[in-house]
Amino acid sequence: MKIEAGSYQAFTPTINDYTYWKKKTQFLLETDQYEHWTMFAVEEGSFWFEIETESATARFGDLVLIPPNTPMTRRLIEPLTFHFVSFAWEDSASPRPLPSRSLVLPTSKVSIFDEAQLRSCYASLRKLKDRIDPVSCQWRNIVLADLFYSYFNENQLELKLFGSSDPLIEKAAVLIHEALFTPFNIMEIAAKVGLSPVQFSRRFFRMYGMTPNNYITSLRVERGKILLQETQFTLDRIAENCGYMSGYYFSRVFTKHMGMSPSQYRKLHR
Repeated sequence: MKIEAGSYQAFTPTINDYTYWKKKTQFLLETDQYEHWTMFAVEEGSFWFEIETESATARFGDLVLIPPNTPMTRRLIEPLTFHFVSFAWEDSASPRPLPSRSLVLPTSKVSIFDEAQLRSCYASLRKLKDRIDPVSCQWRNIVLADLFYSYFNENQLELKLFGSSDPLIEKAAVLIHEALFTPFNIMEIAAKVGLSPVQFSRRFFRMYGMTPNNYITSLRVERGKILLQETQFTLDRIAENCGYMSGYYFSRVFTKHMGMSPSQYRKLHR
């Protein structure tokens, strides 16, 4: 496998599934394959693997990447602690998955030598391992991007994971933050910076790695979490402080994004 530096100027790794395995003593299957791009990021221990014509041993510092629907044979050498990540490469200029083999790397195993950066990324993933709210999911995507950045930088590959700065979207973000906790229409923001709703959505995704609506909802839910923990406010008053028209609607949004109701969250965190 090979890589052409600069072939893709704006793409994002987006996690489909993540599991943290600690001291795993055996693989369930000797040979397996996965529907999406998959990564074994080794934190401790070691294992042998074979993917297509390549075989090697992976240990701390190694990322083993398996293309979609490609058989991988593996065997544990030492008890293995690793991060299992299933992900997709998405073209942030037009949010759609890239063809599965559009991104190719020099080998199935790539190594990162910046130990401090690597341990920091792994610590962040462990901290987020049981969280399913949108902000945590987005942070996992950012940590995954950081892992690839480290590899690309160490090997002087000019491959860009997130889009460059966009003055119009930066201006829009300021307008969003100014109106964040009041009811407003995202199309009005797009119009103020001179973009159509479709252009605005695509360029916002390119810069922030999420849609404008998901960005707004994530920030509002984070404020709601703080108010649930630190005040005795009713749901209606919290909704008003978060930019929603009613406690009922806030509760629906919160439950969808957090996997629990506001009352459950408040009880759990007090």
